[in-house]
Amino acid sequence: MKLNAIRKKIDRIDESIVSLLAKRFQMSMAIKEIKREKKLPTKDTIREKEVYHHISRLCDKHRITFTLIKKLYATILEESVSAQKNKI
Repeated sequence: MKLNAIRKKIDRIDESIVSLLAKRFQMSMAIKEIKREKKLPTKDTIREKEVYHHISRLCDKHRITFTLIKKLYATILEESVSAQKNKI
């Protein structure tokens, strides 16, 4: 396979990643509304542990290093909490 062909495939994967992150953040905003109605705290450390446990299993399944994915998810979760705090 040629370099440009591989890069085009990576570009399509990147498009999917960004699209899925956008959907994830939309769901986070829906959760924000539920938390506001129920007067729940924005940050949920128990849920964060569940997310990390879930992605750890996914990393094992897909044979990808958990350390890398954990860093990415730390940023994703931090931004989700920040967005919820700023818009409540």
